[in-house]
Amino acid sequence: MLRPLRLPVIALALLCAGWAPIRVSEDADAPYLHWTQGYRVPIHVHSGGYDGLPFNQVRAALEGAMATWTAAEGAGLVFIRDPNGRDGDTPAVDGVNQIRFESENLPPEIDPDTVLAFASPLSVTCTGKLLEADITFNAVNVRWDTADASRLSDIETVALHEIGHLLGLDHSRERAAVMFPSVQQRLRRDLNRDDLTGLRAIYGPAIGGACTRDGDCAGVEVCQYTLQSDESVAPYCGRPVGDGAPGQRCDGEEGPCTSGCANGLCFEDTCSAVCAADRDCPARWSCFAQDVGGGETQRFCLDRARCAPGDDCAGGQACTLIVDAADSLQTLCSDAGRGAAGSACD
Repeated sequence: MLRPLRLPVIALALLCAGWAPIRVSEDADAPYLHWTQGYRVPIHVHSGGYDGLPFNQVRAALEGAMATWTAAEGAGLVFIRDPNGRDGDTPAVDGVNQIRFESENLPPEIDPDTVLAFASPLSVTCTGKLLEADITFNAVNVRWDTADASRLSDIETVALHEIGHLLGLDHSRERAAVMFPSVQQRLRRDLNRDDLTGLRAIYGPAIGGACTRDGDCAGVEVCQYTLQSDESVAPYCGRPVGDGAPGQRCDGEEGPCTSGCANGLCFEDTCSAVCAADRDCPARWSCFAQDVGGGETQRFCLDRARCAPGDDCAGGQACTLIVDAADSLQTLCSDAGRGAAGSACD
């Protein structure tokens, strides 16, 4: 949220020493908001643009702010957008990351006399992974322009601040920072060292990277199966959401955040894992390709031992031919009936 210069600094800024991440709760150890690695963030300008300015002019100002963040060394960010605009609402949970100018009604908690614009992020509570984020410009009581000599509020300057929120940055106590909670100059087209420090801390190269096994992750992070910003799914490193290691018991009736598994993967009341090969799984488990929707497959640890026809399996199991989601023929020990070869079956 950004306020005009004439307003006092909001209390939150006084609590922060320089940059700060937005966290999912007030707990100091709570996850901070961030997009999944790869930083492919689809964000779209509402096709209505802003009354009084050509759409291309509005879009150019907004894209200028996006380009400033994506050009930051070490950020690795990529914004994806529809050049013709896309309709959606803000703030709203509609699957569209939208930038929109609201000229009629702002939410009741937003004061149209004091707030220039605001961001509204939606995340997974236990991981902080962002699912959607909208930016709303106040066009009820604020007039906007893109011209340098204008006396009206500058679109690119305010967008630069709000995109910082969209990326997970909270307000900064550093007055020279873009993320300071009030406008310090009408035109601002660059980032301060404090802004860059915060961005790189949230999106550091050793944090939240792509993975195929826990060993690909640094520090305490584990390989999790998670939503990406384009609503597809893939494995990425992330902080544990439980204590259970692969092979330990979990509650399959709970969701990923509360099942008890460190990676949130609870299959048949047992913690599983993302894997690339059998060696990434508990002993006598197999790395097996499974369908995850949308025509995509992913390899997970399955509580089944590999075998060869004729091998002895555990009691009540037999060596069975199974076709995995990648159309590959696998031989695994699976639950079996009592009928001998050649006997009638259903």
